[in-house]
Amino acid sequence: MDSSLLNTISQLSTIEKRQQSGMAFIMDIPQSGILRLNNEIELINDYFFKHKDIFINRHNRFADYPAHKHEFVELNYMLKGSCQQVVDGHELTLHEGELLLLDVGCTHSLKACGENDLLMNIVFKNQAINIDWLTTMHKQNSPAFKFLLNASGKTSCNQTKYLHFESSHITHIQFVLSRIIHEYYLETDYSTRIIHMYLPILFTELIRKCDSMLSHSLTKELSVNDELMLSILKLIETDYQTLTLKQLASKIGYNTNYTGNLIKKITGLTFTQLLNERRLIVAHHLIATTDLPINAIIETIGCSNKTYFYKIYKEHFHHFPSHARKKTTRHLLYLSYQLETERTNAIVLLKEGIPKKRYK
Repeated sequence: MDSSLLNTISQLSTIEKRQQSGMAFIMDIPQSGILRLNNEIELINDYFFKHKDIFINRHNRFADYPAHKHEFVELNYMLKGSCQQVVDGHELTLHEGELLLLDVGCTHSLKACGENDLLMNIVFKNQAINIDWLTTMHKQNSPAFKFLLNASGKTSCNQTKYLHFESSHITHIQFVLSRIIHEYYLETDYSTRIIHMYLPILFTELIRKCDSMLSHSLTKELSVNDELMLSILKLIETDYQTLTLKQLASKIGYNTNYTGNLIKKITGLTFTQLLNERRLIVAHHLIATTDLPINAIIETIGCSNKTYFYKIYKEHFHHFPSHARKKTTRHLLYLSYQLETERTNAIVLLKEGIPKKRYK
């Protein structure tokens, strides 16, 4: 992050100066932005989203922040240092570069941050983005993750009120967050629109990490057979191109019949059905995101029978691969047209000497 912006963010606020001298918490939100019910503090939408649908600020340091919840989804980003929190009754420490996603209604409190601890709060009005959406998106692409949720009894993802992402080592996530904060604080032309473009990229990166981030808490609740099943599904996810039932059984140390029967008993599906599901997910992704010929994609996923592939693809997605490819192409052409139109309009405005308009 730009050093001058980091210095600006680090400057003590008026409230921080008072908290630093008195070491007592001072509410940083007016009464109009707070709903008190049964001694609980709930922060409401109206205060944060008067003029924008995205709100970013740095958490005030030097005093404990009392337990509260929100009407919106909040993303805590540890820009520098660390922060101790109690989230949904669980203690955790957010380290530099890590993220904490708090769902609507999740209660959390924060221990006092020191002068070198910079915690950024990013909240957004779009209620379609929540943990249920995030985990559902990942379940569609990961049979192992889907099984993990089901086996733990958390088939309703809303039972998970927060996600802690140990993301300090993921360079792309750090870059995207840095750009979002930069655009918000150094607001220039098209800043809000650029932030809106970055958010889907950020959440897509987070979707990739959902399984590993939740595994720590969910795997504690698995039985021995469930743990074995999770290992099987992970092998199918990684070795789907060439894996056979015999090879799978050999890798986990059991005979073929036992492995096949265990898979059927726990998942209700055969090994072949699970393998096909994984291959279809990969094929569908390649059809939607690349220009590889369909025949090449069929070979890539390890399917030798083209007729069989078309049959199971139609059964799974309710349309043929050509339909998915055409739909993606039309969408890309539309986006390209929109971007080119905006670029042309901006050039015209500049040539005419009209002040550039900010998109809010």
